[in-house]
Amino acid sequence: MALLIFDIDGVLVDSSQQTVEVIKNLLAPFPQLKEIAQQKINHTFGMSEEDMWAYLMPGFPFEKRKEISQSYDVEIVKALKKNVVLLPHVKSALAALREAGYILTTASNCGIPYLNAILDTQGIRKYFEDPQCLESVKGKKKADIIAYHSKKYPNEKLYMIGDRKSDMEAAEELKIPAIGCKSRFTRDGELEGACYKVKNISELFNFITILQKKGEKL
Repeated sequence: MALLIFDIDGVLVDSSQQTVEVIKNLLAPFPQLKEIAQQKINHTFGMSEEDMWAYLMPGFPFEKRKEISQSYDVEIVKALKKNVVLLPHVKSALAALREAGYILTTASNCGIPYLNAILDTQGIRKYFEDPQCLESVKGKKKADIIAYHSKKYPNEKLYMIGDRKSDMEAAEELKIPAIGCKSRFTRDGELEGACYKVKNISELFNFITILQKKGEKL
């Protein structure tokens, strides 16, 4: 069976409300950033945390951005503990994919605290084998996470499942198929290059089921 590598935000969860609130609170003490537009925060979704704070805090020294980033890790975990951010039918779809024999894992540009908080507070860790993020593999781009999984599972066919251009580019770099899973953050044209496109994770499971009935496999 194939190894299905899931992006997290937009595919499995939508923590955008919590993320925006935490970021705005952290930047409120800085007058020049106090009125930062939500649209600018939304633009950071899918970025690494290092790139996110460089974008949101231009001109600030690295040490200050790192300090805010560490505070963000603490506050977003607190927020996730209080909220359900799973997208509809994620648990049932993940359980069904595991039952069907697929190996599931993750590749997210987030940091370790956020990854662990999503897996644990939302009750989905049990579905994944060795979930990873950019920080956990000490990578610079999402392709580094896929490369990690490729080395660990050399005999499996890998698929990247994501909602943003960075997911498609990472899959292309590693020469593996990508499945585009459209989210409300997906911009026009971002899923070009995907071998398949679905509207959500439930449709992904239904799509795979249809392939199996036809005697085809991912």
